[in-house]
Amino acid sequence: MINGDSSEESRIERVYARRRNRLWIKLAMQARKATDLMVEERDTRRQTMLAQHGLFPLSGVEVLDVGCGAGHELEKLTELGGERTKLHGIDIMSERIAEGTARAPDLDLRHGDARKLPWPDGAFGLVMCYTVFTSILDAGIRGDVAQEMVRVLAPNGFVLWYDFRYNNPFNPDVRKVTRDELVTLFPDSLMYLENVTLAPPIARVLAPLLPRLAAWAQDSRLLSTHLLGLIQPRR
Repeated sequence: MINGDSSEESRIERVYARRRNRLWIKLAMQARKATDLMVEERDTRRQTMLAQHGLFPLSGVEVLDVGCGAGHELEKLTELGGERTKLHGIDIMSERIAEGTARAPDLDLRHGDARKLPWPDGAFGLVMCYTVFTSILDAGIRGDVAQEMVRVLAPNGFVLWYDFRYNNPFNPDVRKVTRDELVTLFPDSLMYLENVTLAPPIARVLAPLLPRLAAWAQDSRLLSTHLLGLIQPRR
């Protein structure tokens, strides 16, 4: 208590609480602007790539999302012509599947291991995989998952890839996937890959303060941290 005045103490506590709330709101807005910048670039490039390879619109294409979470990325494919009855996903986290099923029961979302996909050979024209392999540290398991993705891929089908190409020095639980490793994971495949996504720490600073500079830095690809592309196994 300050000088025995509880009302003044309460007032000071309220001031500091407001400051904390403003700070968190500001940080959240900065993170949101950076995320919007990165997602817009990725989704725009994705649509262009799909169109270049005859996959846009996605109407009639069976799609599998490996590591689908709650199915948000799958649902976004409806904006590209994807049919909800042809959108399938699998994730190792049962609570994410439960969340997605509750929100979008018309999607085929399943809990399971990507090393043993519960679909037949050649079932999908497109198998997408976003930031999954970097969370798998074991090289053998990475290879098993890649083989399963190829197994369920239809002849002339594509893998839609998006993941880190650099290690995160602050996160030991992830490991990069380079272009060279992709060649090992998907041997004898045609690869159409691009560097995308402005380094998130830089995006979080530039996007809210200097959006034009952020856009330029992203377009230059000099500070891109991810690979986005289509992989077509030749079988």
